[in-house]
Amino acid sequence: MNEIELGGIRCSEVLSLLDRHVDGTLSEDELRLARTHVAGCENCARFGGAYARVVAALRGGVADGDELVPDVSQRLFARLGGLR
Repeated sequence: MNEIELGGIRCSEVLSLLDRHVDGTLSEDELRLARTHVAGCENCARFGGAYARVVAALRGGVADGDELVPDVSQRLFARLGGLR
């Protein structure tokens, strides 16, 4: 990815804020900087959108065909070798 600076923040800095953004713990200044950057950066906008969809799917369950899979975390841990 070609890292750029927009709105006073670089792509890598925006990415480092994603988990806190999802948790709702960004300061007003951090949120403003990230939103300004993403509004002008196609790469970060695309990645941020994909990240948000994954988080939403994991929070709400993941569709498996037409059925909702309620035990997503158990299945994920099993696929990762049973780490807990």
